[in-house]
Amino acid sequence: MDDPTSSSQDYRAFWTTDAPPGWTASVLSQAAGWLGPKFGGDVDLARDGIVRGEAKRLEIRRHDHDSKHGVRFVMEEENRGGRFVTTLTSVEADRGGGWVSLDVLSDAGSFVNRPRLAGYLLDVLELRDGTRMTATPHRATAARVSDVIAALENPGRRGPILVAATDDKIPFDPFARLVDGWTSETVGLAQAYVLDPLASVELNARLGQRWGVPAWTIRTYLPGIDLSSPVGARANRILGTARLGNDRDKYLARLLGGVARSVIADRPAPPQWRSWQRTFVRVSTSAIAESATPRPGRSRREVAAPAPVLPDLAPDVARLEAELERVRITLELADLSESALLEVLDAATSDRIEPESLRELREELDRQRRGAELTEKRLDASQLKLLVAEDDGRRAEAERERQERRARYLTKALVENNLASIAFGEVPEGDESVDDYGSEPVTYASLLERIGEFRDRGVVFTGDLKDVEGLELIDVEGKALTMAWTAVVSLCEYARAKKSDKYQGNVHKFLEDQLPGYRCYPLNQHAATETGFTKKQYKGTRRFPVPKEIDVSGLVDMYEHFKLARIDNLDQRMHYYDDTTGTGIIYIGYLGTHLVNAMTSKL
Repeated sequence: MDDPTSSSQDYRAFWTTDAPPGWTASVLSQAAGWLGPKFGGDVDLARDGIVRGEAKRLEIRRHDHDSKHGVRFVMEEENRGGRFVTTLTSVEADRGGGWVSLDVLSDAGSFVNRPRLAGYLLDVLELRDGTRMTATPHRATAARVSDVIAALENPGRRGPILVAATDDKIPFDPFARLVDGWTSETVGLAQAYVLDPLASVELNARLGQRWGVPAWTIRTYLPGIDLSSPVGARANRILGTARLGNDRDKYLARLLGGVARSVIADRPAPPQWRSWQRTFVRVSTSAIAESATPRPGRSRREVAAPAPVLPDLAPDVARLEAELERVRITLELADLSESALLEVLDAATSDRIEPESLRELREELDRQRRGAELTEKRLDASQLKLLVAEDDGRRAEAERERQERRARYLTKALVENNLASIAFGEVPEGDESVDDYGSEPVTYASLLERIGEFRDRGVVFTGDLKDVEGLELIDVEGKALTMAWTAVVSLCEYARAKKSDKYQGNVHKFLEDQLPGYRCYPLNQHAATETGFTKKQYKGTRRFPVPKEIDVSGLVDMYEHFKLARIDNLDQRMHYYDDTTGTGIIYIGYLGTHLVNAMTSKL
């Protein structure tokens, strides 16, 4: 959400409800039950204030405004995973209804596991993100396909929807139980459906191949989609059968959970959430400041003692003089005159701040300082993202204009050579001279599967699968995936040109020449080598596997690479080794985030 401490790995849920008046009591009851074990006993959420535990701090605040009643608690805690801040906010109207938000933020920016409190709240209240949210996936029959489609198209949805499809070749119930585990980290953030075989057939018949879900896969549907338009379908990614069958269950749960968190982090916060959070910050700050206001001291009259009745002191004069001297030294006084003693009295009875209140004030100021710093960082990141998007747009526009000029030139040449029917005719479907690579893969797993089929085309992948798997969490919209596919096809086309014995250039020259009839990657997003500084300073960081017939060590330096997509500080790259003059193969040794260099080493 729109908060300076937000990151794409935080847990941030926002739900609305139509529950009748009094539903806030259910929220507080579940919250108290969740907090009790953390503080070693019952926690009273009925009173405003601050509760402290071991390495924990809980702040409870209430505020009423325009017939709406808000309650918020903020718990800060530290453990081995770092510092976490959990914020639960509920706002109820006099006539019922309202909304609830649950945020768990990590200072370290690490993946935040789904809080158990999310499931507790979904179990006792009908909470919605467009449609009703549940703690486990829906089992959907053919009769419910219309409900599934309505949920996908609901304009009020902020989070993704996960749809798993099946057929009659594998038992349904065991698969559905696996989906329960795979979606465990999406609870409260994404709704999930598992379609039985008949429901899967019905959904795919109504949505078509472009928007449908293949059997034994899980598709992520982003908010704001238009199922009647083909535009944007590719961004709604499919987790393939091979991945579901081969990857660890915990990894799949974290993968889908990371996608759900990233989707929500990219959406603006609901305006009512933003307004109430600002209100609660003011309420909290005012309460802490008031508690830290100096308390009036007592007057001298109030503390003055009656004149003592002095006994006969003669026998103990020496002892009493010694005691008075000890008092003088303890009070650090030059003497025990009346004026000196009155100065001590004034200091002891003056207005003062309680130590605990002063501590709270200092902590609040520290939180405000951290928030300001994180706001600046977030603003810098947003500005960088905007600059990157603008630059990408300029590059895309330049490439489009170049292709249009090329198309006009070729069209003119065809017409001048009496080939107008070809110039203006439709491209035949399945024409191998135009495109025989098939449809673009929609997951990185399917990309690697497709590359595995391209040995005869001159391209082989030798890299580490873990590097590729990491991209699933970063490249949510599939920008780098699309560019990676284009790069692979371009390498295949380059290998085809080299095999024809009509082309002798390298990959960079091939992309520059843009040979007619060949598909090419944008030249300005390809690097023929690395800088001399990178080669020297980070020697060995670009060394990747190849067959030992190329190098006995089984490794070679791969400096040539494709720049795939720019996503914050996690730009993606594809490094390769061109051995078309030897084995006739191009080896892709790395597909992942940007490798270390002078810039990334500082991040």
